[in-house]
Amino acid sequence: MELKTVSQLDSAGYFVGLTNAHPSPLEKEVWLIPALAIDVPPPEIPAGQRAQWTGNS
Repeated sequence: MELKTVSQLDSAGYFVGLTNAHPSPLEKEVWLIPALAIDVPPPEIPAGQRAQWTGNS
């Protein structure tokens, strides 16, 4: 099964790690992305800081 890696956020929008999205069994080229996850590569995060999704970046 093919998987796609997506960025997992917490309820405040902070990056917490990576998770997998699965392909839809009903629609080709559609991914089922878990709740609170976004299809955006994880950012470079300097030591001692956290990344927060603002809706655009």
